[in-house]
Amino acid sequence: MLSRQVEPTLRIITNLLIPVSSRLVRYAGGQGSLRQRFASASSDVLPKLLVMCMVMNMNTDRMERLVLGTRNRHKLAELRELLQPLSVPLLDLSQFPQAPPVEETGSTFEENATLKATRWSKALGEWVLAEDSGLVVPALGGEPGVLSAVYAGRHGDDAANNRLLLERLAQVPEEHRQAYYVCVAVLADPTGTVRAQAQGRCHGRIAHQGRGTHGFGYDPLFEIPEYHRTFGELSPLVKRVLSHRARALEKLLPQLQRFLP
Repeated sequence: MLSRQVEPTLRIITNLLIPVSSRLVRYAGGQGSLRQRFASASSDVLPKLLVMCMVMNMNTDRMERLVLGTRNRHKLAELRELLQPLSVPLLDLSQFPQAPPVEETGSTFEENATLKATRWSKALGEWVLAEDSGLVVPALGGEPGVLSAVYAGRHGDDAANNRLLLERLAQVPEEHRQAYYVCVAVLADPTGTVRAQAQGRCHGRIAHQGRGTHGFGYDPLFEIPEYHRTFGELSPLVKRVLSHRARALEKLLPQLQRFLP
């Protein structure tokens, strides 16, 4: 899908260039080889000209709307809440069925967030905000890390991921059960250029069993020492203040304001 600013310009350019190319082909007339060469060149060059004009006319300094680069409904709900101060429409990938899948092949949260933001923004011709986040447990060498969503093997199986985490920590003493959540958020413009990014962390420890029903992922196990409660027990309002995602977006928002119309 082309951005709304680009579509009218592309139509005008197409209407102007195609008749010109047709007249030149007719002018070649009976000169068969010349006519064939021109027709072949036109079919190759015109699309490139159109793409060049399209890119040149993209407004890469003003963000008329923003696509949230995730299909995770829990993340979408949090992002929409945290981005309320923005005065632009917030869309998500469910509104862009042509958005290609992006393999999270990076070895860091920053690499994966950048992969998603840049590839989706170029494919859609839109401003895209993507994030990558997960849990880091130093006693486990940083696990589950960038594999947080697939720790037990199947993507998004929170119950299995939590069970595996508890199994890995079964012999770890209380004083070494520290952990922290990480979120890296990246903004890319319609050309796929990164324009802003920020990281947020939230420190806590891993409880011995899940508590509470709020949140998602490892939230029932992630205890905030100051509150003696897990994210699963704390209200969504409190989590929106303390979470890694909230802290990343708090740092990112002032950067986003620069691109508002």
